Amino acid sequence: MLMNALTNNLLIWSIALIVGFPLLVILLGEIIHSLQAKQQPLATTLQAVRNLILPVFAFLIFTQKFSNCPTPMNG
Repeated sequence: MLMNALTNNLLIWSIALIVGFPLLVILLGEIIHSLQAKQQPLATTLQAVRNLILPVFAFLIFTQKFSNCPTPMNG
């Protein structure tokens, strides 16, 4: 029973990463394109989020959920 729950949890996180990450990248790309057409300065910030923060966040979720790495503790 515990293995089944663990497998279901990993399956949910797998689907979330496989589907969610590319969708977020595409969505941010469209928003960035729209803001660049309007020459809005927020486009630069969103580019940094799309290119730097989002991949690191996806990797962090991957390592925590799939390799059973412990979460870092503060202090």
